[in-house]
Amino acid sequence: GALSTCTWREMEGDYRKRVDGIFKKFGKSPSSPQESLLKHNSVGSKETRASQRNRLDPRTHRSKKPVEVRSSTASIVIEQCFVPSLIVDFGTLPQISTHLASTMARCCEKCLPTSRARFYDSTLANTSTLDVLKIAKGNWLTHWWMILRLTWGTKLGYSVPGKEICKSVLQSKRVNDAVGYCAQEAIEEAKKSGKSLSVEKATTTLEKRAGNIIHTMAAIIYKRLFRIADFVLHGVFGLVFKSLHYDQGQVEVLRRVSDECNKNGYPIVFLPTHKSHLDYVILSFLLVNLEIKVPHVAAGDNLNITGFAWLQRHLGGFFIKRKLDSTTQKDVLYRKVLHEYMEQLLRKSQCIEFFVEGSRTRSGKPSMPKGGLVSVLVDSVMEGVVNDLYIVPVNVSYDKLLEGSFHHELMGGTKKMESLWQAIVGTWRMLTTRLGHIRVDFSQPFSLQEFLQMCTISDPLVLVGSGLSVNTYSEEEARTRQLVTALGRHVVCDFIRCGSLMSTSIVAFLLLTKFRSGVALSELVTEYQWMACEAGNRGRRCEYCGSPESAVKHALFYMTELVTTSPSPSGQQGQTRIEPILKLPTVIGLTHLSNQSMHVFLVESVIACSVNSILGGLPEAVANGTVIYQEELKETATQLCITLAREFIFAPVSLASHTGHLLLISVCVCMCVCVCPYSLQPCQVLDTVIQEAIDVMSNMGVFKRTEMTMLTNKQRSLSLLDEDDDEDQYNDIELEVSRSKETSGHLSFLQNILEPYIEAYWLIGTQLLNLKDAVHKESDFLDSTKRCLLDRSEKDLTHFVESCSMEMTRNAIRRYSEMNIIKMGGVETKTRTVQIINRDQLIELINDLDSYRR
Repeated sequence: GALSTCTWREMEGDYRKRVDGIFKKFGKSPSSPQESLLKHNSVGSKETRASQRNRLDPRTHRSKKPVEVRSSTASIVIEQCFVPSLIVDFGTLPQISTHLASTMARCCEKCLPTSRARFYDSTLANTSTLDVLKIAKGNWLTHWWMILRLTWGTKLGYSVPGKEICKSVLQSKRVNDAVGYCAQEAIEEAKKSGKSLSVEKATTTLEKRAGNIIHTMAAIIYKRLFRIADFVLHGVFGLVFKSLHYDQGQVEVLRRVSDECNKNGYPIVFLPTHKSHLDYVILSFLLVNLEIKVPHVAAGDNLNITGFAWLQRHLGGFFIKRKLDSTTQKDVLYRKVLHEYMEQLLRKSQCIEFFVEGSRTRSGKPSMPKGGLVSVLVDSVMEGVVNDLYIVPVNVSYDKLLEGSFHHELMGGTKKMESLWQAIVGTWRMLTTRLGHIRVDFSQPFSLQEFLQMCTISDPLVLVGSGLSVNTYSEEEARTRQLVTALGRHVVCDFIRCGSLMSTSIVAFLLLTKFRSGVALSELVTEYQWMACEAGNRGRRCEYCGSPESAVKHALFYMTELVTTSPSPSGQQGQTRIEPILKLPTVIGLTHLSNQSMHVFLVESVIACSVNSILGGLPEAVANGTVIYQEELKETATQLCITLAREFIFAPVSLASHTGHLLLISVCVCMCVCVCPYSLQPCQVLDTVIQEAIDVMSNMGVFKRTEMTMLTNKQRSLSLLDEDDDEDQYNDIELEVSRSKETSGHLSFLQNILEPYIEAYWLIGTQLLNLKDAVHKESDFLDSTKRCLLDRSEKDLTHFVESCSMEMTRNAIRRYSEMNIIKMGGVETKTRTVQIINRDQLIELINDLDSYRR
């Protein structure tokens, strides 16, 4: 809860005067170095304190009544909290949280009604934010002594049978069958080359290979090493970060789920966002301090670095290949060993953590989900390996990333492979850098068994943006792949919806969408307050909850390399001017931060771009008060969503040939925009989502609905009609765009959110149009495109410099391939090629994209 009439500093004097008396009541001398353990507690208002006493900190076990000390300004509760075998009689002092209450992101009401209702009650709707790094204040000896006692007494609470799991993997039927299959393949290959190979020798060789795979892959956790790492990380994180926050209500739900899973033997799978290499370190560190079972973390083999690999393996990391080749015997065996290892972990009720996005996001927004490890979870439940498991989407948000903004890779540079020297340099850079606040948000856990039961898919579909046409697979394989895709998108939806907006992200978003030419500090503070309010109305939380002015200054402190500030001649602080640096590669850093906030207005941005396409330009058309038809607006918005399906997760569509129109089918896949006030659900169809966005903008005064209008046959051809509609009459709604200056500015702001992506796709389309119909190497095309984009940027020919990102270029190429405009080849030879196969459709798409631009 928040204190309404006083601050910690106002209370501190009166509070310290009463410390002696309090400790005398506890039977402790305040002069003792063991006088307090300032654990992460917070104090709420009188009304909320009573309901929170039994759930403030999941790690504490209260056995005595709290001692309440009242002052003239506020009521302070000092609770005597105990951790068994750690502090038998140490009283804790309160931590005052100045952060606003937050709300847990709930499960989908349609897909997961049971999970949505379980483990959650109304008392958890508004709870305090805690800082796990605030342990004790005072001299350095007291501080480190308390950290040592805390970390060494932490209950890990479970055993990890690492060697037993390795033995079970090698003895499993799946691995033995894979060894037999690969042995036969090896014998056939030997015969073709004129060599002889016995079955025994081939089998022995492959069994040794399977043993090497599992021993290189598997994690063997050392509990004592966990305690040492926890102690060290308390010091390192306390030096690097200002705070590491989590929400009490979210953790309480997670504790309830953990207790239920421990009781029934269900594993928990954590699926966090992947923005930094620190993601899994921070999550494991937090779970250790909350005394929740620490997961086994899937790490890429690029992190299998000498020295660091030993440390990661014994702290729960298991290494997997980043890319697998299904055509070779080695990788067929590797797949089976990996699949069996994960199933054995699930059988032993071990928690698992992996990144559904695959690699770290380079753009700041979530990447498309990968189905590899997700399919193991689906198969394990469908085949009865485990009765059920719970999935916990997690969002880790940063003020500033340790790795920076990845501008080198986004500008077309090659990824630098991890090495021991690079790890040492990165560690030193972390110790000498201040990264601000970190926020960890847990979405509501849900049952995978319930999800699979509710997710019934009967018709063959083409999932937009997935690159998967299920018609090429058997019925059972198609259904499983659709379930995996639906689950991956559902998870992406959840961790977007539960994430908090950092102050740096909000400021970067405002600078790129509203104030590209610069803004006064006072106006930026006002807009920050507006943005925070709008995000709250859409179910999102802001991490920095001080005054808007202090939040903006805090953000600018960590954005000194991305903006320029110029004080006014008069010296008035409110008139300090802030200007974003819109030159490559600096603008890439601003875009990386901004993309973390863009989902707040994503659907409304689609509507604004569609209005521009229909009216032929926003400012002039708005001034004239032009009327547009709602069905035409929805169809135009739908086409834009389909085009940008590689960038954002929109609802799937199915081609229905009997009507000649795109029918938007409701299946259990998720929207990336479940953060809006119009109650988006993952199983909603795109048509419904767009309609609700139009309704919201109408309520805001952007559109004015007029009477129902009878459409002519020419107008009817622009709308989505069913066969059963009357052929002579069709009702539509007229939307009159408001003529106000505020509406024009708001629509321009919304359009600026998506226009860099539209411009990027338009530019790639024009580059493809210049190609001849012959086959071209993709690498050559990317190089020529990169030179063209940089040349346009230097000559100021691009409206949005951030559209020169090579990630957008690659996504556009793959999207054009999915739309059958170009053909991608050379996958088998690892030399990818590009060839135009539908030039007319490409020209039509370029014209459509150009209409969305200003």
